[in-house]
Amino acid sequence: ELAWIKGIINLKWIIAIKCIIGLTFIAIYMILSGLISPVIRSGCMGALIFFVKPFWEIDEGDSRRPLTLMAIFMLLGPSPLGSPLLLFHISFQLSFLATAGIIYLEPLINRKLNKYLISKFKLKMNNILNFIITSLSVTISALIFSQPIIAWYFNQLSVSALLSNIIVIPILEMIIIFGLLAGIVSLIIPPIAKFIFLIDSLALGVAYELNKIIASLPGSNIYFPTINFAWSILYYIVFIIIVQKQKTQKFIMNYCNRHINLIKIIGTALAAVIAFNVAYSFTKPPEMQVHFIDVHQGDCALVITPHGHAMMFDTGGVREHTFDIGSRVDIPYLHHYGITELDYIFLTHAHEDHAAGAGSIIKKIPVKQIITAGESKSDYAASMAISETSPELKNMRRADEGEIFGVDGVTVEVLYAPQIAEGVSITGNEVSNVYKVTFKDVSFLFTGDLVKENEQVILHENKNVRSTVLKVGHHGSKTSSSKEFIEAVKPEYAVFCVGANNNFGHPRPEVLELIKDSGAKIYRTDKNGAIIFYTNGHKIDVDCFIN
Repeated sequence: ELAWIKGIINLKWIIAIKCIIGLTFIAIYMILSGLISPVIRSGCMGALIFFVKPFWEIDEGDSRRPLTLMAIFMLLGPSPLGSPLLLFHISFQLSFLATAGIIYLEPLINRKLNKYLISKFKLKMNNILNFIITSLSVTISALIFSQPIIAWYFNQLSVSALLSNIIVIPILEMIIIFGLLAGIVSLIIPPIAKFIFLIDSLALGVAYELNKIIASLPGSNIYFPTINFAWSILYYIVFIIIVQKQKTQKFIMNYCNRHINLIKIIGTALAAVIAFNVAYSFTKPPEMQVHFIDVHQGDCALVITPHGHAMMFDTGGVREHTFDIGSRVDIPYLHHYGITELDYIFLTHAHEDHAAGAGSIIKKIPVKQIITAGESKSDYAASMAISETSPELKNMRRADEGEIFGVDGVTVEVLYAPQIAEGVSITGNEVSNVYKVTFKDVSFLFTGDLVKENEQVILHENKNVRSTVLKVGHHGSKTSSSKEFIEAVKPEYAVFCVGANNNFGHPRPEVLELIKDSGAKIYRTDKNGAIIFYTNGHKIDVDCFIN
C-alpha cells in the first residue's frame, strides 16, 4: 500500500496548485536544457524534493517513499533515464544522497535549530530567520549524508557551503527563474528576452565572484580523510537509526533488549574483527608502495615509505597548460591516500609532461625539496607556469650524479644526471636524470625520457641498472629502450606511462616486443589506469585500477 499517494487527497488546494506549478517549471527547464541525461536526473531529483515537501505536513515518514521509487526507476528504468551503472556514477551518488539527507534529516535539523535559537537567544521567528534556518538545515543535512562520498572523491569538507547557500543560492535561483522566463518570452518578444538574458548573465557573474570570495576565506575547505567502505556503511547505519521516527527507534531498542545475547555476540565479533585489523596493521612487515598514476601522456609516480613518508617522481602535465594535471589529478590522488605533504619531488627533466603538474602541487602541498635535472631554474618555472622568483621554488636544486637520499629505509640514488655547461641552455630528453629507488631486495628504475645514446653512456660506465621494476623510457618510444639496456636491467615488471590513443603511437610495437622478450610482465596506464606496487622488500603484489 502506498500511503503517500492517499495523502495528496487531503492536501489543501493551494498546496496542490503550488506543486503543479513547480513541477511544470521544472519540466520546462528540462526541455529547454535539451533533455540530456544529467539534466533529466537532476530535474527528477529536484521534482522529487518539490513533490514531497507538502507531504511533510501530513506524515514525514510518507514523504520518504518516493525517493526509494525514484532510485529504483533511475537504476532499472529505460535508457536514457535509467541504468544500473548509475549506481557507480558520482553525479547519481551525490544527488541521491543529498536528496536523501534533505528528506530524512532536514526536518530534524530544522526543528533543533529553531528550538535552539528561540530558546537560547530569545529570537522571534520571522521570514528572514526562517530562510536562514531552512538554508542551513538543508545544507547541513545534504552535507552529512553525502560526506563519505565527498571524502572519497574530493577529500574535503566544504564549510563555505553553509555561507554560500545563504548568499549565493538565492541569486542562482533567480537566475534560473529569469532564464526560464526569458526562454518563454523569446518566443513572443525576442528583444525583451535578450535584455532579461543580459541581466541574467550579469547576475551569474556576481554569483561567481561571491562564490570565489567565500571559497577563498580561511578554513572554507578543510581536508577530510578518505572513509573506507566498512566505515561508510557504519556511518549510514548510525544516521538511518537517528532519522527514524520515535516509534521505529523504540521498536529497534525493544528488539535489541529482547535479543541482548545476540547483540552481544555481534558486538563481540565486530570488536574482534577491529582488534585483529589493528593488531595486524602493527605486526605486519613494513611495506613500501609505488603508485604509477595515470596522467595520460606523461610520467607521474608516487612512492610511500613504510612509515608514511611520500615522494614523487615526475608529476605529469600537458603542453600549453590546457589542463591542470597537478590540481585536477595529482593533488586529489595524493589526498585520497592521505598524503598531505611530500619529502621530495624528483623531476627527470623540464618537459611539461613530466614537470608541469609540480606547479600546482607545490602551491597547495608542503614539499621539503625539489630535485631536478640540469636545466635552468627558468626552464622549470616555465614548465610549471609559475614565476622564477616564486617562493615555492626556494627549495629547488639540481641533482648530483651518485647522490643518495634515504627515507625510512628507502634509498633513492641519482644513477645518472648529465651536466649542462654554465650558460648553455639545453632542454630535452637528452638531459633526463635516472633515479633508482631501492627497498631491501626490491628496486624501481625511473628513466624519464632517457634516450638510447645516454643508455649506452650508463652501460659504458658500468652503472648498476639491474632493477625489479622498470619505468620504460619515453613512454615506449623507439628513441629509448635499446636491447642492451633492457638486458642489463633484467626487469621482472615493466610499466609504460602512456596516454590512451595518443598521437605519438606510444608504446611502439617493437619496444613492446622487446619488453615481452625480456620476460617482464607488462603494465600500462592507458590499459590498467593507476598501477600500485606493494612490497615488503622481498615480494611484490600489484594492484591496478583496471585489471
